[in-house]
Amino acid sequence: MDEQNIDHPEWDKLADRLEQTGGDNHPHDPLFAAWKALKEDAAAVQQLTNIDDEAEWQQLRSSLQVPVRRSIINISVRAAAAAAVLLLVATGSWYYMKPRPQVAEVAAKQTAPNAVMLINGSGKEIRLDTLHQLQEKNGASLVAANNSLQYNATEKAAETVYNTVIVPRGMNYKLVLSDGSQVWLNADSRIEFPVVFPAGSRSVKVSGECYFSIVANAAAPFEVAAGNMDIKVLGTTFNVSTYDSHILATLESGRIAVKGGGEMMTLSPGQQVSLKQEKLSIKDVDTDQFTSWRNGILIFENQTLEVIMNRLCREYDYEVTFSNQQIKELRFTGNLEKTKNIADVLTYIEQITDVKFSINQNQRHVTVKSTN
Repeated sequence: MDEQNIDHPEWDKLADRLEQTGGDNHPHDPLFAAWKALKEDAAAVQQLTNIDDEAEWQQLRSSLQVPVRRSIINISVRAAAAAAVLLLVATGSWYYMKPRPQVAEVAAKQTAPNAVMLINGSGKEIRLDTLHQLQEKNGASLVAANNSLQYNATEKAAETVYNTVIVPRGMNYKLVLSDGSQVWLNADSRIEFPVVFPAGSRSVKVSGECYFSIVANAAAPFEVAAGNMDIKVLGTTFNVSTYDSHILATLESGRIAVKGGGEMMTLSPGQQVSLKQEKLSIKDVDTDQFTSWRNGILIFENQTLEVIMNRLCREYDYEVTFSNQQIKELRFTGNLEKTKNIADVLTYIEQITDVKFSINQNQRHVTVKSTN
């Protein structure tokens, strides 16, 4: 297929670049491979855009054998399938071919985001982006590097000293506790914990959202207090969230016992327990939807735009306003990769929906409107 049949300025730039550099002489160049793949498959993508008859569309959908699982945010099955096929045939070249962000932005001076803070045993507040090493008064040493903080128990603690790590909106952080257990803190979260766990006890207190990978120790079960929910584990990986009016604990592996509202329930992997209005309920879930945030992927399953925007604004430290109530209730399913700039993420949504975003960087505010 001739590349001139694809009417896109980014395609022209890519084709010119490859022809000038002799793409055929670099068969292993990923950029050339992506260009070649797009040339070969563009006809199929073009065929998608020409389908107007609903019966033809349904027939095409039923014939697709490639599993497209939440491949991109969508507002309609048609838009989602077209975008998914485009993404699949352009694997490795999507970032070269996507248009520049079109989200309207009001520019602002770059300001440093709030820092992750440590409150040590003496009550002193310390910015963790400036901390490298610290010795606590009970003998434990702290090492901060690469957006993480590790505690090392150098000697038996004579007293229990508590620290608190506070993660602001727009940031996340990793913590390695003195027993080797790991905690990932999402935006707008905090954790209070002993610098060194006393014998036979391992207890922490959290708010916001945290993902735990717990070192097994039958002699000292790990306990997490999250609002009015208490969680006991031996060795496991799970996520706990207290953002909304209800508290969620999602078990990825191992086993946990949850107490709340005067009840106690035991979870198996793939289950989630919710505490709402002092009542526990349990259900099976896809755990990726609740744990992938620590890998930079945000998964939405039939979520309202209001819920999605609240989550994005927490992740990027923005506020949001909707032009009307109806637009809040639009529902979406899809995956979004968290980038450094919220404008990139919102542009992806704009490209296949009837939603328009305006960003005011000075006020760190997003306005959501409908293009209809």
